[in-house]
Amino acid sequence: MLGHQVFCTNCNHQRNALHAQSKWLVCTACQHLFSPDDKNVKIKISTFRAAQCELLKLGDEYTSEKGTYILTGKIVKQELIDTSAIWTEYCFTNENNENLFLSEYNGHWNQIEEAETFDFLQEKPSNSFINPNKKNVDIENGNYYLYHHYQLKIDYVEGEFNFNPFEDNGNIAFEYVKRGHLRIVEEKRGNKGILSFCYKGEYLFPNEVLAGLTRKIDMPDKIGYVGNQPFYWNWDIPFFRLMSLFTIIAMLGIAFAFYIEKKQIAKLDRIFIRGDESKNDSLGLYKKSPLVVSTPFELTYDYGLLSVEFTCDDLQNDWAGAEIALVNTKTDETRYCVIEAEYYSGTDSDGAWREGSHRNTGVIEHIPKGTYQLEIQAIAQANSNPKTIVLDIYAARGSLNLCWTFVGMLIILNIILWLVEDYFIWLKGGENSINWDSENSS
Repeated sequence: MLGHQVFCTNCNHQRNALHAQSKWLVCTACQHLFSPDDKNVKIKISTFRAAQCELLKLGDEYTSEKGTYILTGKIVKQELIDTSAIWTEYCFTNENNENLFLSEYNGHWNQIEEAETFDFLQEKPSNSFINPNKKNVDIENGNYYLYHHYQLKIDYVEGEFNFNPFEDNGNIAFEYVKRGHLRIVEEKRGNKGILSFCYKGEYLFPNEVLAGLTRKIDMPDKIGYVGNQPFYWNWDIPFFRLMSLFTIIAMLGIAFAFYIEKKQIAKLDRIFIRGDESKNDSLGLYKKSPLVVSTPFELTYDYGLLSVEFTCDDLQNDWAGAEIALVNTKTDETRYCVIEAEYYSGTDSDGAWREGSHRNTGVIEHIPKGTYQLEIQAIAQANSNPKTIVLDIYAARGSLNLCWTFVGMLIILNIILWLVEDYFIWLKGGENSINWDSENSS
């Protein structure tokens, strides 16, 4: 039963056990790990790392999907190679004597539980062209890859356990990950391929840990990025992609709203290009219509845009265009736009062909609101047939360039994340700092 009394086999100090099935306990008086069933077991515990595991207190309750557990023991572990890697495993036990572990490292959390030996298949070649040496394995019919492996060292033990907390001291642990899910296997050093412990679990956000704890605590700040654990906030790369998709849809909706909101303010449908008088400049030989001036009109959108839709149905293997000046009638400030359209057609050995269009659109952007008029000269290829130009003038709320730029940046950023995400996860894992073969050969 809970709360039964035990006596330390080293100093005979009496204490109350948290769990009836506890077989290994740490004496609070002499700091020795002892077992009531074996009086010869007495392991002195150094208190050097005691402050490392003060976040949770013995007796704290934690509720997971499988029920409620009580915190019975704490273990501070360290990597033998990277000695700066120190983390705390909080051992919770339920009334059925089943264990659940919460592991905290620099503010990052995972939850694991004991599992049956995994059904490992042969390692498969990597499908990553960025990191071709990444090790892939199939675990329980799911494709996991080796994120990290390291040798364990037990630095500090506190509380009581239904197992010997030092029994994995010196073991080599292998962490396999897949999208937030975690599998850990341990093998005894010198016994390569012989698994001694297996665990399965997942990475947790701090708020998920808080939701399971009965006693609320102040979570430590996250330091750095730890492998496949969540980022600093409750989002990860798949979530970012989903939000990007929603944002792109929203931006396209804004663009559509801008489009349907535009209003026609003028239509010039009798601009004629006749005459045979030709001029020669950077355009080559061309001819111009007389200058056409529109009636003044109001632009009510501040820093909006003016869209000019050019149409010439008389194009026949030639080109035509319009030189447009938008003039503020009060300040004489002028903005310019040149529109050209060309259309060619014919037949060859492949049959009939055509290219170009009778229509084109020009845009004048960032226009302050005010009274304006258009000054237009139509131009066309020299010695071409007479032409009639039609210009439809529309005003819109603003430029869509920023919208398209933002959408393009989101798409490019997602492509970059897709290309490099597994590389950065691998790099942070430390595989590049550990010699795989030497660690398992001794």
